[in-house]
Amino acid sequence: KKRLLITGGSGFLGSHLTEQLLKQGHKITIVDNCLSSVVPVDFFGNQCEVVVAGIENYASSDCFDQIYHCASIVGPAGVLPFGGTLGLEILLGTKRVIDLSIEMKSKLLFVSTSEVYGRHGTFHEEVPKTVPAAVSVRLEYGVGKLLGELMILNQIRISNLTANIIRPFNIIGPRQSSKGGFVVPCFMKAALINEDITVFGAGQQFRAFTHVSDIVDGLVRCLKLPKK
Repeated sequence: KKRLLITGGSGFLGSHLTEQLLKQGHKITIVDNCLSSVVPVDFFGNQCEVVVAGIENYASSDCFDQIYHCASIVGPAGVLPFGGTLGLEILLGTKRVIDLSIEMKSKLLFVSTSEVYGRHGTFHEEVPKTVPAAVSVRLEYGVGKLLGELMILNQIRISNLTANIIRPFNIIGPRQSSKGGFVVPCFMKAALINEDITVFGAGQQFRAFTHVSDIVDGLVRCLKLPKK
């Protein structure tokens, strides 16, 4: 069994990832500033260590085999209060997990975002990333994640860093909060209290979703791949 660090382990994706890895018997430390938490600090009881702090300020005497970097403010509404500081927070957190991974010879998994493409549509890895002219907090989030990807990829070239980058699209599942502005929790919340469901635009748009359990399975499988 492995010693794992999960940043953002009290958040939507991070909490499901933590549950899955605890079932496999791994020893886990969660680092989370609790800004986007969906579970309380004591949710996992004594099954793992929980450090309430930003990853950019985290120091540890432990050595981890794998680091899952899930920590981030998320959601089209969730990011709005953090305009002007969100990009820096993403980069400082990314720099810290890179440094820890190099120092400890840990395998790193970086959870990026589909927002790096800067537009809607169907994409593959080779599709050019486009930075729109319009300025928004959502764009700051996407560009911050894209720069985090580039930091990792360039560091792989010059150091012993081993890392995988995942760009999830439209995750959905239990514990996802409507506070982030995610569409299905917002629809469900309105329906349950008998309020009108708000639909933007002409209502002809469509979207594909990925269940959080499938995303978690993919994350875990990625870090099982042998080092190159």
